[in-house]
Amino acid sequence: MVRRVLLWALLTVPFAVAVFVAQGCVDDSDPFESDCDKRVPLKCCQCSLPDVCPPWADKWPTLPAWCEPILADAGIDVYGDIFGDGSTSFCSSGTCVPPAPDSWKQVAFAMTWPNDPPACPAETPEVAFEGSPAPPDLTCPACSCDAPEGTCSLPASWTISSTTCNVAGGVQTNFDPPGGWDGSCDSASAIAPGKLCGGVPCVQSLTLSLPTIEEKPCTSHVEGQADLPILRARSGGPEQPIGRACTTSNALPPCTGGVCVPTQSSFSACIMHDGNQVCPDDWNADRQVLYKQIDDARVCTPCGCDAPSGSSCQVKWRIFSGPGCSAQTLENVISADMMSAGCTYLDPGIALSGKTAEILDYTKGSCAPTGGKLEGDVWVDGEVTVCCRSMTM
Repeated sequence: MVRRVLLWALLTVPFAVAVFVAQGCVDDSDPFESDCDKRVPLKCCQCSLPDVCPPWADKWPTLPAWCEPILADAGIDVYGDIFGDGSTSFCSSGTCVPPAPDSWKQVAFAMTWPNDPPACPAETPEVAFEGSPAPPDLTCPACSCDAPEGTCSLPASWTISSTTCNVAGGVQTNFDPPGGWDGSCDSASAIAPGKLCGGVPCVQSLTLSLPTIEEKPCTSHVEGQADLPILRARSGGPEQPIGRACTTSNALPPCTGGVCVPTQSSFSACIMHDGNQVCPDDWNADRQVLYKQIDDARVCTPCGCDAPSGSSCQVKWRIFSGPGCSAQTLENVISADMMSAGCTYLDPGIALSGKTAEILDYTKGSCAPTGGKLEGDVWVDGEVTVCCRSMTM
């Protein structure tokens, strides 16, 4: 420590003051005789004994930055925040911090994303650890399905029987509409009144097929985005931050109250310990739990859709006994979700001159979405805790 004894006395000239430097500091041009290093200029000296400093002297001066290497070369300790940066260290490219607590390792630590951390500083050239935080929880996006595209077709099969309903046998007469029928008046299969089939009226009952619904597969979507990302740690997906802890096999340079840890190039002065630890006092400004190995095998299953279901279609049909679909004889409503259209009794021998049909209602079905489920696990190994007094990112 620079030791100076500053003596002052009032001389004969009023208010004139003489200041004597006993040891440790020299004038820029003419060193005083002392047992201290004579390379230290007067401007780089502190008043190290406040009690003997004159009243006008600055007990804890802020020294010029160029004094730092001079004082360091001379091996001289200092008091207070001499360089105005909160540190009493002579670390030219680092930070003066307390020594690491027992069982903890002193490291220079940097964590970056998405690029790899910078190379270790020259003062701590050895990589003590490199790893990442555990990947965050993964929530798969929800899947959804569009309504299916489809159609409802009118009954295609119309069968006239010479027997009444629920009686087997008889003669079956085709009363089908043409292919692609739109439901307008169809007289192509007209049956004359009183026509006999095997000695009995050909017309005694009518059986129709049900309306037919045809729907295409639904189109699946990922809600909010076009695909399902897979979050991984440096294995194909968005990368996790990478932390690098650097150390040295040599002793770190001492400084006032601790050791110098390099903090250039985004590095911070930190300590490191195996396992998941609670940071010691004064080292809890930033805490990172990292893993040397991470295998993220989680995936979100692709979206899909079940087959359409729940659609409905109602059709009203009519038959006529007069020309041009006049003189309506009967009408009824059938639905695609019925077990069958059933059999309709007709007056025996009635004329069937034509028929019409119309769709009253067609409601599309829906598809239940599939996929969007999380599968797989995250495996981690090589856990360490890094604790920093402050963090540089």
